[in-house]
Amino acid sequence: MSRPREEEGLKAAELKTRDDVTDAKIKRVQLERAGSAVSSCLSMKSDWSMEQPIHFKGGRYPPDERVGAWLNQQGPTQASAVPPPPGEIEFPTVGSDSVSLSWGFPEGMGIRSLRFRVTWTSGTETCSLRVTGVNHMNIQSLRPGTEYIFSVATIGENNTQSQCVSAAVSTEPSAPERLRVEEVRSRSVRLRWDPPTKMEGVSYTFSITYTCDGEEPREQTTGASSNTADLCDLSPGVEYSFSVCTELHTGGRSSACSIRARTREYDYGVRSEATSQAFRTKPSTPERLRVEEVRSRSEPSAPERLRVEEVRSRSVRLRWDPPTKMEGVSYTFSITYTCDGEEPREQTTGASSNTADLCDLSPGVEYSFSVCTELHTGGRSSACSMRARTQPSTPERLRVEEVRSRSVRLRWDPPTKMEGVSYTFSITYTCDGEEPREQTTGASSNTADLCDLSPGVEYSFSVCTELHTGGRSSACSTRARTREYDYGVRSETTSQAFCTKPSGPGRVKARDVRSRSVTLCWERPVSMEIHIIYSCEGEEPRSERISPETTTAVLSDLRPGMEYTFNITTVLPNNSFSRACTVCVCTKTILDELVCELGMEQHLKNKLTLSTVLEIDGETLADESIQSLKSLPWCFLRRLMMVNVTARSVSCAAKPDTASQTRDSFLDMLFSAQGNSNEINPLDLLTAVFLCSDGFLQQEMVLKMSMCQFSVPLLLPKGDAQQCTLVLWAMQDIVKKFRPHSLADPRGFVEGSIVLTDLPLVSFVRLGSSSLSKSQILNHVLSNPQQYHNTFIHRNMVCGDTPRKISNGLVEISWYLPCGNRNIDIFSEPVAIANLRGDLSDFQTQYSFLCHTSAAVFVFCDDFGIDCNLLGSQHSQTHLFLVSNSQSRSFNKDDFRRRVSEFHLQRNNIVMKSPEMNDSAFVKKLRLAITDLLKGNLNKISVEQMSVVAHKFRIPVDEDYVSCQQGKQMADAITVRISDIPEYKKKMLPLQGTILKQLAKLEKEECRLKNAGVKNIEMYKSELSEQKQKLRE
Repeated sequence: MSRPREEEGLKAAELKTRDDVTDAKIKRVQLERAGSAVSSCLSMKSDWSMEQPIHFKGGRYPPDERVGAWLNQQGPTQASAVPPPPGEIEFPTVGSDSVSLSWGFPEGMGIRSLRFRVTWTSGTETCSLRVTGVNHMNIQSLRPGTEYIFSVATIGENNTQSQCVSAAVSTEPSAPERLRVEEVRSRSVRLRWDPPTKMEGVSYTFSITYTCDGEEPREQTTGASSNTADLCDLSPGVEYSFSVCTELHTGGRSSACSIRARTREYDYGVRSEATSQAFRTKPSTPERLRVEEVRSRSEPSAPERLRVEEVRSRSVRLRWDPPTKMEGVSYTFSITYTCDGEEPREQTTGASSNTADLCDLSPGVEYSFSVCTELHTGGRSSACSMRARTQPSTPERLRVEEVRSRSVRLRWDPPTKMEGVSYTFSITYTCDGEEPREQTTGASSNTADLCDLSPGVEYSFSVCTELHTGGRSSACSTRARTREYDYGVRSETTSQAFCTKPSGPGRVKARDVRSRSVTLCWERPVSMEIHIIYSCEGEEPRSERISPETTTAVLSDLRPGMEYTFNITTVLPNNSFSRACTVCVCTKTILDELVCELGMEQHLKNKLTLSTVLEIDGETLADESIQSLKSLPWCFLRRLMMVNVTARSVSCAAKPDTASQTRDSFLDMLFSAQGNSNEINPLDLLTAVFLCSDGFLQQEMVLKMSMCQFSVPLLLPKGDAQQCTLVLWAMQDIVKKFRPHSLADPRGFVEGSIVLTDLPLVSFVRLGSSSLSKSQILNHVLSNPQQYHNTFIHRNMVCGDTPRKISNGLVEISWYLPCGNRNIDIFSEPVAIANLRGDLSDFQTQYSFLCHTSAAVFVFCDDFGIDCNLLGSQHSQTHLFLVSNSQSRSFNKDDFRRRVSEFHLQRNNIVMKSPEMNDSAFVKKLRLAITDLLKGNLNKISVEQMSVVAHKFRIPVDEDYVSCQQGKQMADAITVRISDIPEYKKKMLPLQGTILKQLAKLEKEECRLKNAGVKNIEMYKSELSEQKQKLRE
């Protein structure tokens, strides 16, 4: 046997001993399967170059026939000896997008003269490639999970071609991506993953394998349309290993995507909720379940895929994906960032935003950023962290200092805020027809001499700051033309002509940031006009020009809680602008601004406690007049703790100095539309104090307000946002006693907690503008003429006409409870009254909540030409009453008739104030409508039952907060063993039962001595003292 034949035999032996696992993936294809396209590969003309793949797409032929059809079109060549075919095809490695194949050498041919044509085809495309001198190749860019037919033919002299050898193989499918654990319970785990890529049109399923120590692996399959799997029947408190792979219908599998997770010891979630609902009526509910419920609610999901979207020298923009499974949960994002040598800083953004612009950073410094989810109860998720380095500052005021025919000297001002950062300057310069050149100089030098230039040519120069890590700042650029010849005077003149741009403003900063305005100030220049362009997300840019005489600017009419970008440039009379100086400022929210004015900004996070309010100091004892807004909250709280009915009538005593004013300035101030800046609406004060107080102080405040016959908050808004909270925990201490006329025993009464008492709720709301004062009318409806009470704050009270800032959307509640005297009682049955502040069209969540909990809703409206569709959508949920004033300018009879017909209202559901009706008659008519309503069979609801409706509308309940739940558990620990209250008092308080009555009787006899008779008075008193002593023992 010749030596070439021996080498061929050895190679064939190696191919036959390939891995059995790889051979199992290969499907041999016979000549008949490929059809005429593969069975007879005809000889091809030599003028066709096949060094690159030829793709066949579309055409008149089926996919399996395109290669053969294309080969048949080339026609036969001259008669020549047909070369022998190659050996069998083998596939050493098969990936998801690549295949490595090899084949045996044909017999009787030299290795150097070997040429092969390799063709592969799938259902959608066909490719061909010519190889020389080798019998193996690696084919890339294939589709995952697809079956390919590979054909190899030997090419002889004159491009004659042998019979094809074919084989088929399927590429591996793509693996699932980003496998993660979405939910963990004691007996089950929910997995989620991203679908595999480039698998369109391929039929596949997902195979999930999971196991733990001591158990056999288990497997579960799910369809391609689902990317989640619930794995049940697990062991509690055990760590499991989970793997997910893509599986084809032919049996091929992708590589596995794996993760590990430990099941919980106990289950929370749904069972905790059921335990929480039952706990008021079953004090023996296991405490362990309630504690675990609090813990599970305080652990929100963490944000995902934190990344840097934009990096500047003084700011960084972060973006992240929102946390999963947080629907219906109120939360914010807390961003913490720091660098070496600086204290950590924190910034908060709302749940609706998944980006944050972090400003006022140091240039060229590496920062660490962390983002976590924070609940309104204080609970935080684990942090998602990353690091990024800010860009260095740009050199300033680049200018040409000297120009010669072959050189130019540049000078610039060093970059700002770069103390302690190692950097250099990179100077790039070029002209037309030349490659850009670069030169570097150290940070200690702010000049550069650029030599070897061409005379009389205009060059472009750019200077940027470069860090040792490779980061570069934006470039500062200028242009200059070299001289034709070197002349001194002419050179000086040319150099002066390039310094035409004005210098930019220096050290721009925001001095006073408010909710709707920002004050900017700068140092230089002081003799140039300033041009400011500013905008925020979702707004068109606005501009403003500032005169040269000032170095400050107040930009107003801004949106609260938005980040604005201010670009400040100087302008010359020829409209030449300097380089812009950029400042990013985030305006305050209305709540932050108001709380700051009240001096309680630190209590938004560190809540005010009852012990702090009850502290007695010199300011508490000195009842002086209020001189500033910061004294208002403390004065309100002191008076409220003393059950002073004037607690809400607090205002600043400071008045403007009118003694030094002229008559004209006094009249201008008198007719000015702007109100007193030291005045605040009592509802805003009440809302701010509630938002800055913890649950126990809120409980005490609500109790004192109820004792003062004030209305108390039911739905508390969260500042200027649309979110609100149901106040349930704070009302737990209110106990009311009343005697309804329907009570069988005329001397009996009903006493109980107001949150557990089922009462009909009647709500009062306003749509659009109304000429009637809704709150003042309600006060008249609920009060006797002899005993008038301002239950609800109205416009005619102290500071009641001051525009509201944060209390719009507040829902107050009060109760009318009859005493049993028909001559005094206004209503014979108890009723709860709710009052929504603001226009209901702006607070649809609160209005929908009231419609689902109220027996009737009275809508105050004068202009019925506005959009009233919201009334119609909720009309079926409750009894609807329209209250209007026909004397109002905005009242239109035709619009009113149309709305009455549209809502199908009866005459009893319309309360109209006619021109001949005064306020007293109108109040009487409104009372009559409520009285007729209470005679019917109305739906009754307690405040506790309202929490179910609140959860339906995704309104948080304060009783769900961690602090309230902990207080509830402590109270349960005391009362859980009390089953019979009278017996418990006898056992634990023996001196307050029969013994107390006997002691009281003896003390009364000691004073009156009615039964002394003929006994000696002193002896009789001594006997009484002995009897008292025996009882006390």
